[in-house]
Amino acid sequence: MDNSNSQLKTQQSTLSPLSSSKEIENKFSTLSVSSTLTLSSDSIDGKYVPKINGKTLTELLKYQSFEDILGEVLSKKINIYKELPKEDVHFGTDDIMAVGASGKVYKGRYRNKDVAIKVYSTENFCFNTEEFDREITIMSLIDSDHPNFTRFYGANKQNPKYLFMVSEYVQGGSLRDLLLNKDKPLTYFTQLSIALDIANAMQYLHSIGVIHRDLKSLNVLITDDYSAKVIDFGTSRAIDVSKQMTLNLGTSSWMGPELFRNEPYTELCDVYAFGIVLWEIFCRKEPYEGVNSWSIPLMVAKGERPPVPSDCPSEYSKLMKACWADKPKKRPKFKDIHQTLKHMVENLTLKRSKK
Repeated sequence: MDNSNSQLKTQQSTLSPLSSSKEIENKFSTLSVSSTLTLSSDSIDGKYVPKINGKTLTELLKYQSFEDILGEVLSKKINIYKELPKEDVHFGTDDIMAVGASGKVYKGRYRNKDVAIKVYSTENFCFNTEEFDREITIMSLIDSDHPNFTRFYGANKQNPKYLFMVSEYVQGGSLRDLLLNKDKPLTYFTQLSIALDIANAMQYLHSIGVIHRDLKSLNVLITDDYSAKVIDFGTSRAIDVSKQMTLNLGTSSWMGPELFRNEPYTELCDVYAFGIVLWEIFCRKEPYEGVNSWSIPLMVAKGERPPVPSDCPSEYSKLMKACWADKPKKRPKFKDIHQTLKHMVENLTLKRSKK
């Protein structure tokens, strides 16, 4: 969810628990025959694994595309997420961490743990239940043990005008905040490690057939030990290999030229965005700083990119420029990006060990 620069007014007291609990049904119809949703654990520290037809996502992907699985779940309004009872979730209205067009994110408590609570309500300008359903479905399906995503605990849809989801709270805040805070020095090794973590997350998403569509430093959280976790799947879509998508979504500074030209796009739009994130990580600035936002689409379509500093290592610069190539087909896949960054980290580690 995007941060807002508008000042938030401090509100009062602590809210009561969010909404009523709802029993998760164990049997429903999906993906051709009668299916059973299996919950592996009710514990916040346990692993929640939804199963469709008795199969996990990994098993289903052997026979069906993620697009088909996601499409069936969403079109038939099947709830595969874990429904959280209202009495287990608490937050204060002054504990807001971020605000965007579709909702707000609060720091709260769930079963004696700090968590992030994302609230969608009709008071928000872009309230969209379909976006909410898509995000919680994708978060339920992706690997909960993956180190570069926040753990998703569940959601509540009892009140259709006031929806919420609960996920892991990350103490360090966003990558953007870290990069713009010059009081926190970052070594080149740490910068590479952060980039590698993001590439690892994106490689996984693309491998199961998901396009993020809004990758940027604001949508990456940083832990206390500088590990990176990619968040915000509200605009994500399944990759449809039979057609190219044309809906223009994302944030202009991170959007590829094909989007501004109203051309069809593929998962390689995420690679372009990653190139801009690489620039952010090394330069520790906002891309196109000082440029009017309405000017960015024309600049990008004409081939202009943020200036690369002369002290940027050649291997890093080469990867960054490859990612933001004008033609999507010239951009590397995340599998190759991950491998390149892994070699860069290993080589730097070797050099440091010899000193």
